[in-house]
Amino acid sequence: MDRTLELKVPPLMVTALLAGSVWWFTPEADLGSPSPVWAVMAIALTVTGLISVLLGVLAVKLSGTTVDPTRPQRASVLVTTGIYRFSRNPMYLGFLLWLLGWSAWLQQPLGVVVGGVLLAYLNRFQIAPEERALRVRFGQAFSDYCARTRRWL
Repeated sequence: MDRTLELKVPPLMVTALLAGSVWWFTPEADLGSPSPVWAVMAIALTVTGLISVLLGVLAVKLSGTTVDPTRPQRASVLVTTGIYRFSRNPMYLGFLLWLLGWSAWLQQPLGVVVGGVLLAYLNRFQIAPEERALRVRFGQAFSDYCARTRRWL
């Protein structure tokens, strides 16, 4: 199995690069303010995404463990409270929602495809290796957590 990219590129950087690609492929005429419907959708997705990220970071910080996505083996506590009761990856979910909000602001349908690319990338190169490390670190407690909490939502 090729593990070249696993845990190497921080998810926020991947999200920013994909957001840039959505902007790059948006026709210049569409770079102004979106229509009211698109604006409401964009704001709702972006705000929901930011709240998800912030609640995820807050839960991790309050538990006293690391928030560094490139070193999951350094986790000292398995965080299963707060927003982590609903999603094992609220920060990544927030990044995805933010990317979709940005795409809606640009009225760029390509954003749905790019969102799928982010989802696939995170599942393969970020979440899978994190889960392997957490399973080694926390054993049955992590397996039980996975059984009751979805990866995304």
